Amino acid sequence: MAVSVAKKPIVLIVDDEPGSVKILLELLRFDYRIRVANDGEKALKIVFAEEKPDLILLDVMMPRLDGYEVCRKIKADVRTKHIPVIFITEKNAEVDELKGFEAGAVDYVAKPFRADAVKARVRAHIRLLGPRLSGQDDTVITRLLKRKNSSSDTLPTCSDSQIKCLGKFEVCSAADNTSLKWRTAKIKELFAFLLNHQGAFMPRDVIIESLWPEHNFDTVGNNLHTTVYRLKKIVKEAGLNISIEFSNGSYKMSVGKDIHCDASSFELFALQNKTIDVGNLPEFEQAADLYQGDYLAGSDYAWCSAKRNRLQECYASLIKLLVRYYIDVQQYKKAEYALLKCIEHLPYDEDAYESLLWVCFLQGDRAALVKYYQQLELTLKDELGIDPQAALKNLYERCMNDFGKCPV
Repeated sequence: MAVSVAKKPIVLIVDDEPGSVKILLELLRFDYRIRVANDGEKALKIVFAEEKPDLILLDVMMPRLDGYEVCRKIKADVRTKHIPVIFITEKNAEVDELKGFEAGAVDYVAKPFRADAVKARVRAHIRLLGPRLSGQDDTVITRLLKRKNSSSDTLPTCSDSQIKCLGKFEVCSAADNTSLKWRTAKIKELFAFLLNHQGAFMPRDVIIESLWPEHNFDTVGNNLHTTVYRLKKIVKEAGLNISIEFSNGSYKMSVGKDIHCDASSFELFALQNKTIDVGNLPEFEQAADLYQGDYLAGSDYAWCSAKRNRLQECYASLIKLLVRYYIDVQQYKKAEYALLKCIEHLPYDEDAYESLLWVCFLQGDRAALVKYYQQLELTLKDELGIDPQAALKNLYERCMNDFGKCPV
């Protein structure tokens, strides 16, 4: 009987410096199948080939097509958006990490490379792909949809216990209606990490590499064991219907149906692809209100950046649907309010500003249009050192020129 042997994962290295490529090849070639591209265009050909890479190490600074643009193209295509991209940067270089994470990167490694850091980061992100690599359909979205089909509730109702992840991270127990007190920062992060992957077994070494990336792997095993023990004790004392299982070197968190998590409820609703009508408008408005800030806002957890970006995209799409509906029924003030809330959470979203300028024009509110455009100009200049895009400038100028005329 023939024995099926699992193929090694494919890692694509994209770098125009031969020396860097050589080092990465030496570090990774025994554990992975390696593909190499020395510019962005060649990288995209490999990414969109029949046998796609499982992970990409992508240099940020390359001629013609830089890493940001390559990453955006990969994440814009449904066939490849799941592939984790780790950016390669120069040590001490002025890298815009926000821009990188907005483009879709999940992590960074710096030159000159530290062998242990490169191996740990690649291994951690490959391990997170484990179910997909083994042919199992266990993606985050699949698990969410399974959970949706097993429960009629998508948006939270009155609940005994709440887990708040959108904005300030907080776990509120029904026992005494107070927030859980975390004895250490690592206990809090471990809870958030297991919640982020709830329903899936996470290998022990993936947890270690995610929570203690700068420490020696062999010396932090006891740290994890102690942190898990203390976390279980905190959860039990709070009377929360949450279990943490250990099996075959992996941990899994399961959250009871009586506990509502704002991020899970929000994402479940966003996955339904409903169209808005007068009957379900309150559901859309309630879902938008759930988004009180970025996922795990204020934390510097590198492992949550992918979900944070995904939920930002869900929120921006939800607001666009609401604004389009409000404009269609001429509820311009509601559209304005929704866009201002969106900009509060996503201050660099020029699409939201474009819609906001148009709503001001439809209302005939010239002063508001000028105020919001100048606000965007100031934000982009002070925070990013750039000007608004040409399309937005043109819209602003057209609106200013057309005031006094009836909007078409």
